[in-house]
Amino acid sequence: MGPGTMVSIARAGLPWIAMPVAGLILSIAAFIYLDRWWTFIPVVGLAALSGFFTIFFRDPDRMAGDGILCPADGKVSRIWKDGDHVVVAIFMNVHNVHVNRVPLDGKVTSVEHIDGGYLPAYRKDSDRNERFITTMNTRLGKVKVVQIAGVLVRRIRPYIRKDQLLVCNQKLGIVCFGSRVDTYLPVDKVELKVKVGDRTLAGVTTLATERSMSPG
Repeated sequence: MGPGTMVSIARAGLPWIAMPVAGLILSIAAFIYLDRWWTFIPVVGLAALSGFFTIFFRDPDRMAGDGILCPADGKVSRIWKDGDHVVVAIFMNVHNVHVNRVPLDGKVTSVEHIDGGYLPAYRKDSDRNERFITTMNTRLGKVKVVQIAGVLVRRIRPYIRKDQLLVCNQKLGIVCFGSRVDTYLPVDKVELKVKVGDRTLAGVTTLATERSMSPG
């Protein structure tokens, strides 16, 4: 299924939008009052900035896809094995929707915020940046989603809490201005449906399906 048609604004983005909008109103008033052509320059700049933040913090309604879902919009940048888990990293560029979603039903067993560096999120060692780790107990066992902040603004706003029951496609949180989301799945229980370079939509694109445990 494709994304829905309703688009709202993520609540974490409201202060970012409000500041340039307030400046825009004052700039328009100054332009009208002073009646000088050069006073229109900040009007253009603040209008562009207001538009950018409004687009960046868009939060479109999504109809859930099938199987275990991708938690982020963006591009699959890396896939690797970590112990008994397979990890899929999705890089979110500045133009992507940055609201992340729950990949499958489960109960939150732990949430952890870790301070870190300022490395670009597309780099392999960016997992040392600020990050928010959500660990869930699911029908497949332990599943982990790691939201990693990027180089511009290190700000992660979670929407969930420990012991909360989550459902697939539920909003997990938002990471601002270029970032990465890593999903840890039990390697022997899933079959990946994405590869490096694939484009994804949070809550829509199938990340993996459950591996059949029946003989043969």
